[in-house]
This record gives sequence, structure tokens and C-alpha cells, in this order.
Amino acid sequence: MTFGVYSLVMAICFYVSISGTPLIYRSSEALHWYGGDTQRKFAEFDRDKEYDVIVLGSSRAYRGYDPRVFKANGLAMYNLGTHAQGISNTYFVAKEYLNPKKHKLVLLDVHLGSFISDGLESTSDLIANVESTKVAFNVAWNQADIRCLNMLGVRFFNQWSEPLYEEENYVEGGYVFHTGKKQESFEYKNYYKKNTMMESHLHHFKALLEFCKMEQIKIGLVMHPLPKEVSKERFHPFIEKMKAYQKEYDIPIYNYYFNHGLSIDKHFYDISHLNEAGASIFCKTLIQDIKKSYPELN
Repeated sequence: MTFGVYSLVMAICFYVSISGTPLIYRSSEALHWYGGDTQRKFAEFDRDKEYDVIVLGSSRAYRGYDPRVFKANGLAMYNLGTHAQGISNTYFVAKEYLNPKKHKLVLLDVHLGSFISDGLESTSDLIANVESTKVAFNVAWNQADIRCLNMLGVRFFNQWSEPLYEEENYVEGGYVFHTGKKQESFEYKNYYKKNTMMESHLHHFKALLEFCKMEQIKIGLVMHPLPKEVSKERFHPFIEKMKAYQKEYDIPIYNYYFNHGLSIDKHFYDISHLNEAGASIFCKTLIQDIKKSYPELN
């Protein structure tokens, strides 16, 4: 009886719209709309297709790693980065979508933000848009938030719907570019003032590395560029933590946090994300470095 009432209310809220927006999306800011780059990249992704490189991570991944640049340098790459993708959710995506027989190298964009966020934004986005129902339920269960029940309910009704919107500047292969440059001043001093990593993320990060080791999947950790105006000291504990995992699992780290020639005025569109020009320069450098580590990619 209770489930029937809940389903009825959900159906009404889903199918009744105001100004083109279903009521359900007006009920909670935690609900992510169905559509956009996440929906499209998972709908287009073929796990059984051969790729030289698979990219995983948050918005810094899907806005910073351009498959066109990889292709121009002889590498087939697919970008499975998603909005605010916390490391715990990266683990569930990796387990479902990585194919050891078809994917030569995984590049995991590791960033402090992916280890300190509660992950709800990422969970909402994936529940709404990931093709795999298994991943949707896993991230919901791991989140342990009652709001995920509504997210799963909306997902159920969306299976008969068309995507509600398309992402501008989406590039086939999972990348979304931004052509703008910095338009505002940033509070560099406050950037990641909170830098305590969550144990749940560290647990799943280790589980991800164990999974790759067991499946013999080659993996490299990448620290995407930051503006040089950001406090370097704030990231030292995180870098040292990643170095410990590097040593334990014998995997490469490509640390470009502050080791780059990019300019905040020309190559970033905000304090954390590269614009199209910056991403192109970064990817060319990264490709050179990974080919040194993995000659078989040449």
C-alpha cells in the first residue's frame, strides 16, 4: 500500500510539468536532470571497443582530457569523467566499464576534491544518467542517503523518456570544452582550505587499485594542472599520500599540479578547470609522458 502510494505520487510529480519542468525536479535540488554529457557518453560508450586510453575522474577529467588531441597523436581515448565524480563512485564505474582485454591504459585524474566531497552530486548525476543499472544501484547504496530513493524512482520513469537537454560543446568521446577565459577574481587563499580526505574515498581508492592489479589493468595517476597562484602547501599532504600508493602499487604519477607553463589568464576558465586551449597544451604534454612510460603506445 505504502509503495503504491509512493509510486503514484512519483508518477504524478514526474509527468506533470510547469513551464516544461517536471514537478519532481522542483521538489529537490539534489535531483540531477536526465541528459547532458553524462547520459550521452555512457549511451555511446562501447565496452568491447579497443581503446588505448580510458580517462576516469571528475569535471577536471571530462573538461581537461580532449580525445581529439589524443587521436591526433595516434591514441584512441574515451573520457568517462563525470560531474564531481568522487573516488568511491569512480570505483563502481571502473568495475563495470573497464575491459582488461580491450583497454590498454587507464588514466585516473586524482584531485583532492574527489577525496573530500560527500559525493552526492556525483551520485545524483550517475543515477540519472549512467547506462548500467548495476552502477546506479551501487552508488545509491554506497551513498546511504534517503534522497537516493527518489533518484532511483526518477530513473525508473526516465527509461521511457528522451533526454531533457543536451550539453553544449560536447565532443564525441566524452569531452566537454569551454572556450572562455578567466572573467572574475578568485579567492586563491580559500581554495581547498578544507583538505581532510574521507576514509570511504580512501577505502574505495585502494579497492580500485587492487581491482586494476587483479585484472592486470595498467593505470596511471594524473594530477591535472592548477593555477600557480593557488597555495602549493595545501596540496602537499595529498601529494605525499598519492606517492605512498604509487610506491605500494608500483604505478606512475604524472604530477602537473604546478609543473606546467599554463597561465590563469589564458588557459583556465575558472580556478580549477582548463579551457579548450589549456586542455590542448596539457594533453600534448601528458601524451608525451605516458608514451615514455608505456612505449607500446607509440
